[in-house]
Amino acid sequence: MTVVDSLGGSVTGRATLEVDPFVPAPIIGAFLASRQPLLAGETTTLQVYLDGGLAPFHYFYDGLPRGCGTADTGNLTCTPGSSGLYRVTVTVADAHGRETSASLLLQVGPSGNWVAVAASNPMVWVGGSLAAGVTAGLLAGWTWRGRRNRPPPGGPGPAEATPPSPEG
Repeated sequence: MTVVDSLGGSVTGRATLEVDPFVPAPIIGAFLASRQPLLAGETTTLQVYLDGGLAPFHYFYDGLPRGCGTADTGNLTCTPGSSGLYRVTVTVADAHGRETSASLLLQVGPSGNWVAVAASNPMVWVGGSLAAGVTAGLLAGWTWRGRRNRPPPGGPGPAEATPPSPEG
């Protein structure tokens, strides 16, 4: 390349121009916990699924339960040390500094016995049926009748959890 100024002086040199192809800003397609709800002391993996952006990516986590350390990764192993409902937020930055964020609620029960029930449908018509499952143990003093780990052949069967009597 030669450049000439208004007085007729010139200089010749080489220049390299690099053009980045257009890459859309990163978007978090999903932010999931591999296991949830879980008990304090159990392990889950927080998984970030990205679309777009330009590598390398940097991950920043906020709101993690005690016992879960942060790391610059899209697959964070987490072993909560205490029970609670935690809003965990991840922010991801790409090589251009463009950021995207997402949050999830992480439900951690106390270590020991507790009950968590997940229903197939929160609304049931009169005469309809409801499928529900217990996802953890039982609260202290409760009794359990029914299958603990999986439904019987042919579908779910009857099960019930009964609280302790008021007198203990």
